[in-house]
Amino acid sequence: MSAVSAPLALVLVAVLGASACGGCVGASDSGPAGTAAQAAAPQHQPAQFVEASFEELYPIFLQRKSMSQGEKSSLWNSYSGRWVRWEGVLASITGKGVTVKHLQTTSTYDVSLVCDASTMATLKARFAPGDRVRYTGRLKGYDDIFRTMYLQNGAIIEKVAHGDLGVIADLSRAAAPADLGTTADLAVPSMRP
Repeated sequence: MSAVSAPLALVLVAVLGASACGGCVGASDSGPAGTAAQAAAPQHQPAQFVEASFEELYPIFLQRKSMSQGEKSSLWNSYSGRWVRWEGVLASITGKGVTVKHLQTTSTYDVSLVCDASTMATLKARFAPGDRVRYTGRLKGYDDIFRTMYLQNGAIIEKVAHGDLGVIADLSRAAAPADLGTTADLAVPSMRP
């Protein structure tokens, strides 16, 4: 048996776990005929990835007035259940997964990623809030009021270097006074009309 790296193992667990419950989400049991049809269906389908970034999907699904709710819902059907591979900054580690921040203007998080319970201990040991990470998950839903994308069957693949891509600063360390400059360098908006 060959050794598999830990990040790859997490992805394999997420993908294999997702394919093991293939039609669980949203599947309906329509009796014996439905069961026979489900049994005849292929057991393992390759993961279908969406090539759009979070930043591309954000204005479509998470901005409230981008289109009517009916149009949004109809368009979502072509994304729901498909996989994404994105990069963001780990905002928090919860009991069931992680939250990830993508936009500098977001005060909390942009993505809630539910992970398999068997990977949570490893995830907590290897990653910390503030780490920039590459992750994968299946699109489950969105909330245009709280501006959050919800993913399931998630896995963090690896840490990635922080870049100057307009994404929030490195939250894994406190800002040093030298990083902040002087008060003369700060642009403070005037409160006067």
